[in-house]
Amino acid sequence: MARPLTAPELGALKMRLVESIPRNWGIVGRIARDLGVGYDTVAKMLDEDDELAALAKQAKATSVDAVVGRLYETALQPGLVTKADVAPVLFFLKAVGGYSETQRVEHSGRVDWSGAPKGAADDADATEGAQAPLSIFRPPKASGGESA
Repeated sequence: MARPLTAPELGALKMRLVESIPRNWGIVGRIARDLGVGYDTVAKMLDEDDELAALAKQAKATSVDAVVGRLYETALQPGLVTKADVAPVLFFLKAVGGYSETQRVEHSGRVDWSGAPKGAADDADATEGAQAPLSIFRPPKASGGESA
């Protein structure tokens, strides 16, 4: 295990951290490699120093903004974007930027079990021959005179 840093060494390391954080987008592993110190040392300093933590947070936000801007610019140039180009960008935005692919569905609270398409209840042609969607909540129809 490495020896603890002295106060002057910590002060010098903090000054180097202040320079390294923006240059390395606030990513702890990159900062540690840049400074030649351990990952845990950088992580601990960021946890214990609010000023450094805020600087790292700002650096990450700046990197996310840059990636979003670059993705937007690329999207405006038809034919230049391939799936291979977008996949790493989306990974970065999800992993670092907190983006997610979610779909929000709002429900009014009323459920139409008729199976007819919405708005087609008044249209006889739309409901004629239409089958209700399969539902695990609907019991199967009883056939003929059989009893369950």
